[in-house]
Amino acid sequence: LGLAADKSHKGQLAIESWRHATEICPEYPYPFISLALQALQSGNFGTAEKWLFAAQQGAGAQHPDVQRALAHVSIRKGEVQAGLAILDQLSSGDSCDAKLDTLLLARQLARLGQTDQAKSALLELINEQCDYVPALHELKAVWQQAGQLDRASRVEQVLRLTEGPSSPSAPNPAPLA
Repeated sequence: LGLAADKSHKGQLAIESWRHATEICPEYPYPFISLALQALQSGNFGTAEKWLFAAQQGAGAQHPDVQRALAHVSIRKGEVQAGLAILDQLSSGDSCDAKLDTLLLARQLARLGQTDQAKSALLELINEQCDYVPALHELKAVWQQAGQLDRASRVEQVLRLTEGPSSPSAPNPAPLA
């Protein structure tokens, strides 16, 4: 109900629904996370952290989605290294979530101008799975940010081969006459 209210731009109803959900099922972290993200949008870091600490109490301190939200709050709060450390810890492993966490970590590193570290994280992913398209897109963006357009162009060529001719990165074929 909270998500539906939030999507309908009924913020107060969403908050009330999520609060009610935390009372009914305190071990389920997602209403807590939603309340934390709502507080974060308002710039209320203390309230966001309060909700996430409550989520840790119910769902466990190491729940990955709670950890991800804590990393997000830390980065937005200016505690970038703490947030990156959490993402780095989450990105170790072989799961699909670990891949996504590595992408998020690389994106945050690139935003901070740490392009060498971002490239290193992405290249590890690509070495594991050479056709992992999201990592290739991120790597292309990091090469562009670093001013190495020749390397970005090479990644673009790999993307065309990987995604095929219908990809948004591939040029549109000429219409048949």
